[in-house]
Amino acid sequence: MLQTLAFAGEADAASEVTRYMGWPGQAISYKLGEQAIVNLRRELESEPLDLKDFHTDILTVGAVGLDVLSEQVRAAQRALAVTSGLPFGPMIAPRTFTTRPFAGLAPATTS
Repeated sequence: MLQTLAFAGEADAASEVTRYMGWPGQAISYKLGEQAIVNLRRELESEPLDLKDFHTDILTVGAVGLDVLSEQVRAAQRALAVTSGLPFGPMIAPRTFTTRPFAGLAPATTS
């Protein structure tokens, strides 16, 4: 089917079938995360938004739930707005953190 409808080669089609059968929740998890980030970006774009800072915030927060991610990115954007003097989401603002933007949060650990 992938070969016929998506014009995928035999090796690509076999790889996709293996992927979806071996990790069935991956595709829906990806789309839910993508949609949450798109919605957060739209929310923050109501004021000027530096996409580089937005992407840095997303990646800096690390592997957390989507509600925690949204909360921490909003807080980081507000902190940038305060330091830059712009209403919310500055166009140009220096980053003052190197690893994690929120004091008091322990780095994400894996067990």
